[in-house]
Amino acid sequence: ARQGAKQQIRSIGAASEQQQQQRQQQRQQQQQQQQQQQQQQQRQQQHNEIGRDKKPQKHTDPPMQRQQSPTQHQQDAASSTNSINNSINKQHQQQQRKQQQQQLPIRVPVRASGQPGDPPRREVVCADALEWLRQPGVVPRGALVFTSLPDMSEVKEFAPTFEAWEAFFVKAAQSILEALPTGGVAVFYQTDVRRPRFGQVSKAYLVMNAATRVKGVRLRWHKICHFGSIDQPSVNSLQFTHLLCFSKVIDDGAVEDEDFDLGTTIPDLVSRGQKPQWLRNSMRCQGANATAEVLKWAVRRLTGIHTVIDPFCGAGTVLAIGNEFGLHAVGVDISPKRFRQAGKLDGAGLLSGKAPTKGGPHVEEGPHAEEAEED
Repeated sequence: ARQGAKQQIRSIGAASEQQQQQRQQQRQQQQQQQQQQQQQQQRQQQHNEIGRDKKPQKHTDPPMQRQQSPTQHQQDAASSTNSINNSINKQHQQQQRKQQQQQLPIRVPVRASGQPGDPPRREVVCADALEWLRQPGVVPRGALVFTSLPDMSEVKEFAPTFEAWEAFFVKAAQSILEALPTGGVAVFYQTDVRRPRFGQVSKAYLVMNAATRVKGVRLRWHKICHFGSIDQPSVNSLQFTHLLCFSKVIDDGAVEDEDFDLGTTIPDLVSRGQKPQWLRNSMRCQGANATAEVLKWAVRRLTGIHTVIDPFCGAGTVLAIGNEFGLHAVGVDISPKRFRQAGKLDGAGLLSGKAPTKGGPHVEEGPHAEEAEED
């Protein structure tokens, strides 16, 4: 029995050895077949490459596709050329505007010698208001300064950030108050704005901050100019404007200064009135009724007044209505377009709400008016 078991074990081992040998032979055959297939593929590739070298190459792309690549390249080149030309043209136009503004006259108004019976005149100057205000005697006695300082959207060219605009705004208000003679009066028409980052920007605060920097300047009255519905909330922009009146005291608080009228003829809440809707960007202009209320107060309560001055006159609302009340008017604006509009705005049409037919009374535009018209 033991011998029989041993023989069976030996036979099983021999059979397993034979199976392993057969498996190895099969693996070797498979490897040989794979090698042969790879060799055949390599030979076929070499044969194809040799045939391609001998035969002339043919374009397989359709003709339309071959034409698209140079056309697209030409379009890209043309667009880049146009963008470069546009930037060059913009720079050239800006340089031309600066040259025109430098050529336009910066004149000092002389109104103190005007007689009460003279017809009201209007003088418009195209210049930088801050440079214009630096001239000595630019605001004579008997002149009221009535203006609205520009918003951020109007001075982006030289004040692109909020901080730059705020510094410009305070400097402009300070320059106006410094230019006042002793006993001079200035009225500011300013609307607050809302900004997501800064909240509500109080222009009244900025003007009063500038007033603290000028010796002898006092706030005389503060009115509110309202437009829209009083009982309805405003979603985006505010619906009221500040009217702030300042004066420069006489001899640091003499008796004459105590007689100054504190806005007794102007309502504390005054209606804004219409704006010149026939002009572009008319929302930047002052309201006709509020402007008229301030000028009527000035004519009634300011002794010896004969001229109204607006260093940031824009379309000329203050100038046109001032002429209607018999005042000489002097306006300054850096924009040649606003320079032309301020010389032509009709005060009677503005007060009545009708579009003007032509021009204001005795408009003086200076020797370079034709050059500004061509801009």
